[in-house]
Amino acid sequence: MLAHRHGVANSDELVALTKALNDYCEKHEIREGSERDTFAKHIMTLFMNGIIEPAEMANGLDNWLAETLKRRL
Repeated sequence: MLAHRHGVANSDELVALTKALNDYCEKHEIREGSERDTFAKHIMTLFMNGIIEPAEMANGLDNWLAETLKRRL
């Protein structure tokens, strides 16, 4: 069974998750702080749902962000 199904990441996955977060935050000019932490939590949610490819994670974050902004309007 894959580690991400239990919410646990191995060292290689942690490196990939950190890179995905850093790349996404850099692209969208998200700095340190609570906003970055929120995106990190959503990356973990995607990971626990079996999404492990960086492009899929970025898509998942974009979709989540679009839905969040829609709800605020």
